[in-house]
Amino acid sequence: MNEFPKKTFWTVISIIGVIIAVVFISLIIKLFDRGHIIFTDVKTPDGPELFSTDPILGAVSPSVVVVYFGNFTCEGCADLSRNLKSIVDKYPNDVTIIWKDFPNTTLNSESSNAAISARCAQDQNKFWEYHDVLMSHQSDIGNDLYLAISKELGLREGKFTRCVRSKKTEKYITESLNQVTTLNLTTAPTLFINNKRYTGNKTLPELETIIGDLIAGTK
Repeated sequence: MNEFPKKTFWTVISIIGVIIAVVFISLIIKLFDRGHIIFTDVKTPDGPELFSTDPILGAVSPSVVVVYFGNFTCEGCADLSRNLKSIVDKYPNDVTIIWKDFPNTTLNSESSNAAISARCAQDQNKFWEYHDVLMSHQSDIGNDLYLAISKELGLREGKFTRCVRSKKTEKYITESLNQVTTLNLTTAPTLFINNKRYTGNKTLPELETIIGDLIAGTK
């Protein structure tokens, strides 16, 4: 019987080792690429858990990540959303906003439905456009407004209506609310800016100071 040459054997072992190393490195890159964003369904060291289904706005490889727990029926959230949009416009290559739902049906019974409707817009790749219009029309919150916004944005009406009525996207709101409980959050809005918590609304100058300093520290 012919013996398998030792040199060939160790060559094969070396090749297998290289393949395993490449696969492992690829997995690490997937977990920790895109700046500070860990975009697989795992928990970040000191902040909220991030999901691949979370709405994201801004830079692909940011130096500053803002996780935003917000409520579509909260006046302070509407103001903060405008301020954050200004920040992203000012720092398009440095800042990313990640949305987390924090509805409060005790304060407004429609807040959960509003969150569901926005996630239904996300199902048609229009979350942030829908978010902006919904935040600016809080006094009209309800099914008529949801449908009107969907038409304004050119969403497929039947698909959107079925999604809202069936509460198809409620699971995403539940995921966010589970984190609200885990993190002991008490107020919307709440921000985590590079994993540091900020409770309540923040003015545009305040955000520019906080985020501008963080960006400057990476240059």
